[in-house]
Amino acid sequence: LEDTGRKTKGRAVKIEDVVKALGVRNVKVVDPVKNPDSFAAAVKDFLKKEDVSVIISRHPCWLYYSKAGHRA
Repeated sequence: LEDTGRKTKGRAVKIEDVVKALGVRNVKVVDPVKNPDSFAAAVKDFLKKEDVSVIISRHPCWLYYSKAGHRA
């Protein structure tokens, strides 16, 4: 199981899987902190498309880690 930051029982569900199941064909998962160029390219590419597009920005939450005393 992935750490979702929540104390729940059950299995983790990836948001990209949910989005794809809803019929969205243009889905990209990027880390805008580690790969800002990839993020910018995805935005530019998806703005050109007529279909629904979803960019999922995935990076550890700085607020969560700063409160816990960790570094992301």
